Amino acid sequence: MRADFINIHYICPYSLTLDIGNSINEAIERLNADDNDWVVLKDGDSMFLLPEYGSQINTAITKYGNEYNLITCLTNRLGNAYQTVDGMFDEIDISKHYELAKYLQSTFKCTVEDYKHDCAGFFMLFPIRVWRSVGGFKNNLMFDSEFTKHVRMKGGKVGIMKGLYMFHAYRLWAKTRKEAKKSTSHLIR
Repeated sequence: MRADFINIHYICPYSLTLDIGNSINEAIERLNADDNDWVVLKDGDSMFLLPEYGSQINTAITKYGNEYNLITCLTNRLGNAYQTVDGMFDEIDISKHYELAKYLQSTFKCTVEDYKHDCAGFFMLFPIRVWRSVGGFKNNLMFDSEFTKHVRMKGGKVGIMKGLYMFHAYRLWAKTRKEAKKSTSHLIR
């Protein structure tokens, strides 16, 4: 293996029974991955906008992987505003998201900065050893927040890639962030 090559597994699990935590854990277990391999967990309603996302992620791990145990990125739509770019929640023109992604990539490149909030599950980047050390994902609607909390409880550091921006269709039918946060009927049966 080349010194600059990192095994990165991209997963996007789904659960018909809303058992998302166990679906994520099963997907990671099926990888049969090494402790030093990394996982990109993404939602089915999120997408990378630039073709260089893979090399961007690889470079971020190479430069910051020894410092950070969990890394996230920026997006347009979430229930909280911490990981979002102002003014993009209601923007439906994908070309504007593409232009923003290019701008952020050229401005911030692969820089990872400290992140004090919980990571949203639309994009989570972590090594297998961290997943194992916290006992995997818990099965509830807040699987992402709980995973972030457990990483910190184990002494792990959380970061955000300011140069990586993903489009997230998070509850696109909701007109406001408040309405989107309240809309959970599609998650509960």
